[in-house]
Amino acid sequence: MATHTQTIMHKINARYFDTSSPHLDAFGRVLFLTLLSLVYLLLFDLNANGEARYSFSYTAVIITVGLTLIATLRAAGVAKRPRRIITTVISIGLIGTLIATLIDAVWPDKFVLIGPAGFNMFWIITAVLCPIVASHRLLLHKKVTINTLYAAISSYLQIALAFALIYITIGASNFTGAITNTASFAYFSLTTISTLGFGDIAALSQSARALTVAEALIGQIYLVVLVAMIVGSYVSTKSKQ
Repeated sequence: MATHTQTIMHKINARYFDTSSPHLDAFGRVLFLTLLSLVYLLLFDLNANGEARYSFSYTAVIITVGLTLIATLRAAGVAKRPRRIITTVISIGLIGTLIATLIDAVWPDKFVLIGPAGFNMFWIITAVLCPIVASHRLLLHKKVTINTLYAAISSYLQIALAFALIYITIGASNFTGAITNTASFAYFSLTTISTLGFGDIAALSQSARALTVAEALIGQIYLVVLVAMIVGSYVSTKSKQ
């Protein structure tokens, strides 16, 4: 069974990843963009005008999320062909968002976005791909370096980022408590993944509860499994020196 799984993983790595990429393991840039995305979400209300439309704060988040995925694909060593396809799709989405923002600034009634804060499934999938790709590369590290730490921190924060966008999309009606703007969901996501559980915001519907539990479990499993692997690899490296 283990041999079969290793064969499948080897085929996936051979087809979709390229370890000769010049941008391999450049996770410092990824961490910066991830932090920038979270800062935007924490500090700015993406729906400040009370309507679901293309605001400039929304566009800023979309741009940073899109650039984060592109940087993550490069740092994770994704092969040229799938990387180009995904990058092209993301670029089209970013250009479309910028155009829609400019049009909406002139003619506010022309565009109405899907969802309470304007996040559609395209950008959620983009955000979800980030920690998956980063974690895949992290698992391939044989030696712990500064880029290993950057990758670990980036993918952990990207999980919180992805869930924050999902919470924004499903809307405040699925939660109870001190939800004053879209920034409240980023705050809720970060307190959930870190299992702080202040209680000022709580999941109300079954779907919101399921997502909240999933984020808390994923966050803890990530820390237990990946961090333990990093520590084990670090100890092994030190013992051989």
